[in-house]
Amino acid sequence: MSREDRGGFGDWQIVKRLGSGGNGEVSLWQNRKTRQKLAIKSLKFPPDHDQQKDGRRWRDEIAFAREIKHENIVQSVNVPEEFKAYLMRQYPPEPLIMEYCEKGDLRKKLQMQEHLNGMPEFDIRNIVKCMRNAIVHMHSKGISHRDIKPENLVIKEVNGCEVYKLTDLGYAREITSTIEASHVGTFEYFAPEVITELSYSNTVDYWSMGVIVFEIICGVRPFLPGSPVTDFISKLKLKDPKTIAITKSHDNRFENHSTLFEQNQISPCFKRFLEVWLRIPLDVNPRNRAIRTDNGPVSGTPSPASLKIFNDLDYLLSATILTVFCMHNFRLFSYNISEGITREGFLTTLSTDTEIPKDDLVIILPPENVHIARFTSSNKPIELYIDDLHDKPMVYCTTDKDTLKDTSQNVGLSAVLLEALGDNNVKNRKHALEVAKHLIFYVQQQGRFATFFMHALLNYAVMVDDWIFKFQGKVDEMSTMFWQLKGAMQFYLLQLDQTKNILVEKNVSAKLEDNSEKLIERFKKINDLFIRTRNRFISVLRRSKTTISELNASFNDHLSTIEKICDISTPCELYNKFRVCSSIADTAKEMFKYFNDFQKNWFFLNSAQIKNIQTSVSEIHVEFEIIETVVDGLIKQQVETQQLLNRMAADFSKSLWEIATSTASATIDGPNIPDLDGILSSKQVNVAEELCELENSCASAMISNGENWSMVEASEEAKSILILNSDLWDRVERSLQK
Repeated sequence: MSREDRGGFGDWQIVKRLGSGGNGEVSLWQNRKTRQKLAIKSLKFPPDHDQQKDGRRWRDEIAFAREIKHENIVQSVNVPEEFKAYLMRQYPPEPLIMEYCEKGDLRKKLQMQEHLNGMPEFDIRNIVKCMRNAIVHMHSKGISHRDIKPENLVIKEVNGCEVYKLTDLGYAREITSTIEASHVGTFEYFAPEVITELSYSNTVDYWSMGVIVFEIICGVRPFLPGSPVTDFISKLKLKDPKTIAITKSHDNRFENHSTLFEQNQISPCFKRFLEVWLRIPLDVNPRNRAIRTDNGPVSGTPSPASLKIFNDLDYLLSATILTVFCMHNFRLFSYNISEGITREGFLTTLSTDTEIPKDDLVIILPPENVHIARFTSSNKPIELYIDDLHDKPMVYCTTDKDTLKDTSQNVGLSAVLLEALGDNNVKNRKHALEVAKHLIFYVQQQGRFATFFMHALLNYAVMVDDWIFKFQGKVDEMSTMFWQLKGAMQFYLLQLDQTKNILVEKNVSAKLEDNSEKLIERFKKINDLFIRTRNRFISVLRRSKTTISELNASFNDHLSTIEKICDISTPCELYNKFRVCSSIADTAKEMFKYFNDFQKNWFFLNSAQIKNIQTSVSEIHVEFEIIETVVDGLIKQQVETQQLLNRMAADFSKSLWEIATSTASATIDGPNIPDLDGILSSKQVNVAEELCELENSCASAMISNGENWSMVEASEEAKSILILNSDLWDRVERSLQK
């Protein structure tokens, strides 16, 4: 059987046709054994083609594809000679054999309904970085693409990540200082000089890049999309350097914009960066697009690395932008942070932005933050940044004083949407499309922020519960100290009571009794505070567990409800109907009905259950912080009271010591000297010796048990605790009485 057949060659077989363009078509081939896939592009001459010109362009494209090797440019692939010869017979004069990028192109991404108002920030960063790398590499090789557009940015999955690759080098040209003008490429991504000038430079690629960056952020091209080329050129000629978009309203008014549209999915900080950067690639003057970083004169073909457009873009892409969602006012904030930013400065800025007093701010950390468990005075804001967290905020914040600041369902409604809802009317098709687009963004943002809020609430509850759980060790420490102190008090007071008569007789009881009464009063306060604090801690711990259990039980249900209510399929269908329907008024009625139904069903901001849980978590947090303060203070008071008790016990011990030694001395020196043998054999007259022996034994035991004391220090400590030895003091008391 021949290795060749209509559908393939050997193990290689054609799978399907992927698409076709002005001068070629692309087919997908796959190896049945290795499963390798290839995209094979063949030349297709249009009916009115210039065979010589098209042939030269085709040869250039193949040559450029083989020459340029970069991860963000579609690569040509070498195949066995036999297979290559077969393909050349099938696709004369010669096919372009390329790697297959299986995830489509950027245009298909932009056409997804969730991207009608632009793409998420993580995707935008990825696309911009890939596009930047591809352009810089091509220009460094002296080649200008001249036809950069979403259709020519294809996507390949590499190690689970989407990599964007520039393709279709059919219009690429080697760069001299200028290129002879020819209307190649796609009109909507043309730089103005491509149409109006006799020649242009490689900066036309920078313009195309700027248009694409704007489009992936806002979901629409920046300059009069859908308008005729005459309007396009006439308005661009008058464009101010700070203008990055021009629109035409439903009542035919032209408006210049120096900022990105508010309907987008990027963080405010990233948005501000891009608004400044976009002025460079979208400058009508091509020389300003290629301005040097040092603002020096541009001559010849400058190195891409020396250009401001790429240096500023690199800074933007490397910026550590911290995203913060505020539960209190349902808003997203972002900050460019670095090692030099202090905690105090960050909290001051956050307090101003959120309108929450700095002392009332509660910083909530998600479980993805493995650096710190709590944002304390020893931490820096840079520790809040999480490099690989893209679909959720890196930090949440709220206030422990109240719940949501504004429960109105008009939060997030744009002026365009509010005006249309107020009039319950749309002016014309263009106005209807604009209103529908704003409605889609509103519903999308409500769902996105409600999801953030639920995650913030769960993280808040878990974080506080974790603090409480870890604090249990401190409460146990407080309890252990309390019972030790209480035991020492009881022993001290017992010994004081047992030796009261002796102390009174020796005139040393008054001071000891007075100090003891003060000590007892002090301990009563500690006892009362200890019982109340321990009980409150147990209560807080129990309530925290109950709250988390309740939140966990309803969490997924809440997320499902949010996803269901905020599904944008219906408003997207209305948007598409406005584009093609004959009766705009009927579709407008459907849209207003949809919005009214959405408001009725949008339970989130008025959910009693969610508010109750948030209030409960906030109250637990506040009470726990009070308990923390009290426990720390109580431990300090117990330490001070124990030290005071030790001093009093030492005084008591010293008094008894003096009484015991003076009694022994009197027995020897008095006029009636007892029998010496009897005294030596009697334990009563050896009290001082026994005390010394016990003191030394106790001190040695303390040192051997690992206490970090010298023998002298241990002996002094032993004196203060020997009062707890009831057997010893029974013998001392009997000795003194005799």
